[in-house]
Amino acid sequence: GKDPGAPASAAPGGLSGKAARILRLARPEVPTLTVGMFCLVGGTVSSLLVPKFFGELVDSVVQGDGSQVDAVALELVAILLGASFLTCIRAFCFNSAGERVVARLRGSLFRRLLSQEAAFFDQAKSGELISRLTSDCTKLQDTATSNVSLLIRSVAMVVLSIVLMAATQWRLTLVCLAVVPPMALGGALYGKAIGRVSKRYQDAVSRASDVSAETLGAMKTVRAFGAEPLQLALYVRAVGDPDSEGLVRRILWPPKDAPRLREAPKPRR
Repeated sequence: GKDPGAPASAAPGGLSGKAARILRLARPEVPTLTVGMFCLVGGTVSSLLVPKFFGELVDSVVQGDGSQVDAVALELVAILLGASFLTCIRAFCFNSAGERVVARLRGSLFRRLLSQEAAFFDQAKSGELISRLTSDCTKLQDTATSNVSLLIRSVAMVVLSIVLMAATQWRLTLVCLAVVPPMALGGALYGKAIGRVSKRYQDAVSRASDVSAETLGAMKTVRAFGAEPLQLALYVRAVGDPDSEGLVRRILWPPKDAPRLREAPKPRR
């Protein structure tokens, strides 16, 4: 069977193939996610209309038109209440769908683990497998639901903002769009850096889970040999010592010979 601790680049099908498999787990939640999408678009449109009505409210106050002030204020309150309601429905839909997706993912992963050969469990560490069932599955929950909603919300907000800006002043809109290429380049570089840090973080969590599971599972043996300091040192090494010098540097620019997921030393028994 496939080692769950293998690097992501070794997975068949690449990143797009893994994303497609995750999204297939969310297919039964399409009705709920569709309602969430409509609420997301409605909330985005409402939030973009708020500045416009605020401007009209200020103009009405300056002009001293009391009836116009009341009318615009009521419209603004209705928009804010509607946006709050849509945001609440959107959050409920995506959060509930995400919980069902992660439960389905954990069940599928556990079924695959139970179908592995006995030799697989001689190589795989129990703490690592538990970490994959808990923290890793929770991370993937956002990928299948919340992150998709944020992407759609961002795209809708950008498109609607450009339309409203162009309708107001197209020359100023062109000036604003001039900053899009450098921002896109910076966002791509930032995303790659965050991806590398996230991968190392998940590997560190798996190493720490393995050390803690083996230590606590054989606590009598550890205490009989007086190995508590050794196990503590192994655990601190796995999670990283926040008080050590150069921790930030090692996180951002790790050495090339840094130990991989399975190279952490095993506790002696």
